[in-house]
Amino acid sequence: MADERVVDFWAKSMVTRSPAMLQQLRDAARGAIAARQALRGTMPGDFVHCPSLDILFALFVAEAQTLSYGALVEAVPIAAAVTRRWIDVFVQRDLMEVRGGDVVLTDAGFRMMAESCQALIESQTSASWFRPN
Repeated sequence: MADERVVDFWAKSMVTRSPAMLQQLRDAARGAIAARQALRGTMPGDFVHCPSLDILFALFVAEAQTLSYGALVEAVPIAAAVTRRWIDVFVQRDLMEVRGGDVVLTDAGFRMMAESCQALIESQTSASWFRPN
């Protein structure tokens, strides 16, 4: 069983690093960002406010999953102090690293976001979410 998890981990890592698969996953993340922005236009911001998702999606779609701290603050609709606190949380959980002035997704952060984007894709291409009463 443990060997299966190791093989599964490496298989997922190789697949998500392929350019075509990475593009598909990034497109799903861009779609999620666009959907959240659209909701902000029709709902009170408090209803769709989720700083952690905003930050994670912004980094996932960035080139090499890296943004300068300033670019990250500009990319998300969050106060700089809140962004900093979330970065600290992500660093503690080994999902991000701060290298000089850059914020970078770690391999664990990349895998988590790739799996999350894959789940988004699957949720939109499957009728499993629809359960009539």
